[in-house]
Amino acid sequence: MLHKIFILFRGKVNIFLNYSFVVFAFVLPLSRSGISIMLVMITFLWIVEGNWNEKYNRLRHDKLVKSFGLYFGFLIVSLLWTDNYHNALINVMNYVYLLLVIAALTSLQEKFLSKIIFGFATGILLLLFLSVLNYFEIVTVFGAGFRTASLFMSRLEYSMFIGWSVVLGLYTLSEKSNPKNLAIYVFWTIFTILNFVWIFVQDGRIGQLAFIVTLPILLYFILKKSKRRYFLLTLFLFILVLGLEFTYNRTFSERINRVNQEFSAAFEENYYNTSIGTRIVTIKLALFMISKSPFIGYGVGDAIDELLNFYNIQNKGEHISDTMNIILNTHLHNQYLQILVETGFIGFFLFLMMFWSFYKEAEFKRIAILLIVFFFTGFMVEPFLHKQFSSALICLFMSIFYKNNKVDLEKH
Repeated sequence: MLHKIFILFRGKVNIFLNYSFVVFAFVLPLSRSGISIMLVMITFLWIVEGNWNEKYNRLRHDKLVKSFGLYFGFLIVSLLWTDNYHNALINVMNYVYLLLVIAALTSLQEKFLSKIIFGFATGILLLLFLSVLNYFEIVTVFGAGFRTASLFMSRLEYSMFIGWSVVLGLYTLSEKSNPKNLAIYVFWTIFTILNFVWIFVQDGRIGQLAFIVTLPILLYFILKKSKRRYFLLTLFLFILVLGLEFTYNRTFSERINRVNQEFSAAFEENYYNTSIGTRIVTIKLALFMISKSPFIGYGVGDAIDELLNFYNIQNKGEHISDTMNIILNTHLHNQYLQILVETGFIGFFLFLMMFWSFYKEAEFKRIAILLIVFFFTGFMVEPFLHKQFSSALICLFMSIFYKNNKVDLEKH
């Protein structure tokens, strides 16, 4: 009896695996533990599924998998000159979500792609509903403080989720310009409008910046047959977006004024005890560190320790302010500098090769370009690949948009 159940289960493993991707996409904006549990489930089912000869032959010739292996392998090698193994292990584990791409490449059915994207969109709508309840003080959600929009993740990650949802919604609507299913078109229209409105309410600016940078490219894809219309519409939307921000979002205008003040204080008065000032100090220190070890860096776990050492040397051990201490003891607030300090130009080159391979082999070229531009903009102010929610988000959509080596259900 148990043997028959096992045989039946074995024959349905691929279906369970594909639906696990759908559930993963749904819980992605909602739960840290849910993300971890579903990643373990996907990995387990992928192993149980078997078909190892077929998987091996498919993976060993894949350029993206090779670039993953080179980059991840160099991270492991960098442990040889790393002192802080605790931080190193945490940083290396941040890339575990790349397993999604490998599993999708060998086992994901093409017909599940739309289901996965729909699952993600549904999770985002639930997140928006809970955020609205909490932000407008209707009810406290999971103990978060009132007027807080980002419930389950950091403010910066939350803004990237909302910004990417707008891009995804606009792209989906452009692909469904002549919809056969009106209900689906209405769903994506509501989804896009809600996220577009909410991106001006929540506090994270980086999601707005990434959206604004990505918008002209998206419009070009939609309107590339008419360059004049593309230019005028882009200009109009830029003015509209900025006008809405300054008119209805007091936090945005206050932050712009504060940024100008902090830049002036840093460059005119040499006063760096501000958020912007501390980031300027971090950039200067990081560039100096890179010049001292340009090729292999300081090791995947030693970026912050070395940064503090250089800071203490240059400032002769003077007291670190609270603002400076918070920022200097987290990360470099820049994905590119983080990788350059940790692994040097060799690691940085391998990092870029991963995304180049993804672009070259992507089945859905346009949305792959939008994904790269959007998150490469975000990388300028935060190492999003070193954070659970954003790393999982990037890897999930890389797995969806990558080349169409999808399995045929009949084989299983």
